[in-house]
Amino acid sequence: MQENFTEDQWFTISSAPSLIGSAMAVAGRSGVMGTMKEVMTSGQALAAGGDKYPSNSLIQAIVPDSGGDRAAAKEQMLATREKFMEQLKEQGIKSPEDMADFAIQSLESALALLAPVASDQDVAEYKEWVVETGQAVAEAAKEGGFLGMGGQQVSDAEVAFLDRVRTIAA
Repeated sequence: MQENFTEDQWFTISSAPSLIGSAMAVAGRSGVMGTMKEVMTSGQALAAGGDKYPSNSLIQAIVPDSGGDRAAAKEQMLATREKFMEQLKEQGIKSPEDMADFAIQSLESALALLAPVASDQDVAEYKEWVVETGQAVAEAAKEGGFLGMGGQQVSDAEVAFLDRVRTIAA
């Protein structure tokens, strides 16, 4: 699958699900502990895509093989993180709203790149995976409240962002 794209195109495709998870993690402003929990959930939801969609060559190409070379996977993850941070800096991302807009643009670009190359089923499952990742992150920590009491499970900002993701993935 990866061979059908330039390095930059593949980065857009492979990083869009992570960007959606990251944007969701900062959308709700759930505090340090809540955001950490949401970031962890994002990673877990992304990895779960590999298990849920074992016959999807697109998702399998994105999700690191859990039984594979751990050192190579770690190196790839660090390189991806570095490029991701460069993009955020280049785009001038300074707020959760900026991050949400950038994540949405990246998802739209990824889907446009995939449409002529990937199978309809692979693209549909990719979209499902992205929405599932966003949903899992949104539900990972309560927003507001004090010491875990009160607050709401999914904030209005998270609902709004997830609605945007769902609209694109429809």
